[in-house]
Amino acid sequence: MTTATINYGTSTAVTLTAASLARDTNLRAGRAAAAVDNTGTKAVDYSVYLKIRTGTTLTANRVIEFWCAASEDGTNYAGGNGGSDANKTHTAESKERMTLLDAIRTNGTNSTDYETVIPSLAGALGGAIPRKFSFFIVQNSGAALDATGGNHVLSATAIKYDSA
Repeated sequence: MTTATINYGTSTAVTLTAASLARDTNLRAGRAAAAVDNTGTKAVDYSVYLKIRTGTTLTANRVIEFWCAASEDGTNYAGGNGGSDANKTHTAESKERMTLLDAIRTNGTNSTDYETVIPSLAGALGGAIPRKFSFFIVQNSGAALDATGGNHVLSATAIKYDSA
């Protein structure tokens, strides 16, 4: 009888330049991450980790939104998000074509780390991992995010199954 065992890959950094990301009251102007290419990895799932540090002069009860944009063909991304680490402004309609992974409430305390783990990206995306995918963050905390790049982390761990 064949036995399947889970095989976690190495946690890999995903390029996302979140340092000094300005707030946007309308939650449309944010930052897109570089794409994760699953064509060679062929993972059945990914676990995703995000850490964001807020700046100063915050307003309580605001939000950091974390979105995923899938690409079926490896070129066109949901909502036109793109697969590059770049500033991106979405319309309300284009943002809704992506998948909201988390809406992290902020408490108004300056220089606070906010972390989230998406244990199953496939589960969030309806059960399957696309060829490529990228992420998008946007925030309205009342101020720009912390200016130090190392205080923001986005990583993904490929999940496969081995059979023996």
